Formats: sequence, structure tokens, C-alpha cells
Amino acid sequence: MAAGNVDPGEQRRVGFALTDVTTADIAGLLPPQWIRDFAEELSAARPFVSAFDTRPLPESGMTITWPKKTITGPIVGEQVAQKTDVVSGKVAVTATNSPVTTYAGGNDVSIQAILRSDPSYLAVLFEEYAYALAAVHDVDVITDVLAAIPVGSQIALSAAAPTAINTKLANGARLMWAAGRGARPDRLVMGLGVWEYFAAAADATGRPLFPNMSGANPVGELNITTTEGEARGLAYVVDPYLTATKAVMGWSRAITNWVGPVGTLAADVPAKLGRDVAIYQFGALAIRRVDALVEYTLGG
Repeated sequence: MAAGNVDPGEQRRVGFALTDVTTADIAGLLPPQWIRDFAEELSAARPFVSAFDTRPLPESGMTITWPKKTITGPIVGEQVAQKTDVVSGKVAVTATNSPVTTYAGGNDVSIQAILRSDPSYLAVLFEEYAYALAAVHDVDVITDVLAAIPVGSQIALSAAAPTAINTKLANGARLMWAAGRGARPDRLVMGLGVWEYFAAAADATGRPLFPNMSGANPVGELNITTTEGEARGLAYVVDPYLTATKAVMGWSRAITNWVGPVGTLAADVPAKLGRDVAIYQFGALAIRRVDALVEYTLGG
């Protein structure tokens, strides 16, 4: 071998070695380990989103494309006589795009707050980040869904007539059954005011309409110690982010949310002796069957 040229393998044999780098040296680039477990519990922090169809977000792209069907005229019918024209309509399928939205937040935290806090300030910070992220996502979805429900699918509830609840639920169910093509009522998301209205509803004799135990004529079950239950076969959930006087009945497949994993970023800032930290999550919404959603509003 020519002078001055040293084989890499020979370098190792004569005492040269590569510098070790371990995770201890790059703490500023590693997310807190606990966040991966905590992220799995966030569904309870966004009740409206979790009440409907939720799927993993694809690994790439900033839009979700899904097929939307439009049916023009009857597409099937009786052939009135042999060799006569059969019914012919059109089923158009268009590609509909839903944008991928980013939810995020961050702070520049001093190294003293990170290293000298007990319990860990970063753990507390990321926990609050995660709850706030879920809440903002839930509110965004609620806003879009309420804006999409047409006037013909909006039903008023009267606080003065709680015994009419059954009639109002049946009215909403009828609208969904009429929509056809598989639509059926199986979800009810209630704001706090509507939940209280359901919880306090009683018949003319004072018996609760939705007792939390077996009754002579119960029409559902409502327990004030939990935010979930059943009313006339509907799985309901209480959502504090939904307007208190609102409720949405729907088919679970009427809405699809694509949700990505919760991620964290961190990078040291030597000039400030600090660390920039952030949390983020991507999501996309598709209101696939607005005709399978009914909005309730509680009035006086």
C-alpha cells in the first residue's frame, strides 16, 4: 500500500475509532416517550370526531380524495313488457378532495425548566398541548358539520315539552330512513344543555324518561356519572365543545375523519440555553352523507 494511504480496517486495528453518538447526545431531537402512549387516549378528548367514522391518515399527500356519488333519475325499475326499454339513469362518481389540516403548538422552554422541574415540566406541557389539540380539532369538525346540515334537517326541541323527546327523535330518524341507501340513525352527540334536558326529562308522573336502571317503561338509559349511554337504541355521547343547545343525530358513516398520529418536535437552542418544543397532528374531514345527519336545537 502506498505511503500515506491507510486502509480503514487497518485504522481500527492501529487504534483509530469512530466517535460514538447515542441518544443521550441528541436529547433535543427526541420526543418524550410518553406521548406515544398518551396519544392513544385522545379520542375521549374529541367526542364529536370519535362518534363518527375515523380512519388513519395516509402517509403522504396534503389532500384526501374520496368518491362522491350523484344519482340522476331512477336507475332500476320494472320492465313493463318484454323487449321494451328498461329504466336507465345515471350514477356519476366524482373525485372529491378534503384538505389535510395541521394542528400544532409550541414553546421555547429554558433548560432550567426542563432539567430542574419535578414533575417534568415537559410532561405537563405536552399533556396540555395534546388536550388542547384534540379540542381545537373537535371544534373545527363541529363547525363544518353544523354549517353543512340543511334547514330541512334541523329540528327544534322545546324545553317546555320534555315528553316530546321521543317524537323528536322519531322525526329525525324518519328523515334519515327517507334518505335511503343504507343511512340509519345510530349516533347522537349532545351539547351540555341538551344532555341536561335529556337527563331531567320525565313523564307526567315524574318518572325519568331515560333512567339509569330498569324501569316500567324506560326508553333509554342515562347515567349522570358518564358521558356515554343509550337513548332509543342510539349510542349517545356528550360533547362540551358542541354548542350547549345543539345535538346532532346521524349515521356513523355519514362523516369520515382521517387522523394522523400525534407527533412532537424538539431542538436545542444553545444561544438561549433553551429548547424549542412543539406538538402537531394532521387531520382531514369528509362529510360524505349530509342527508344522513339531523341537527337539533333546544329552545324555550
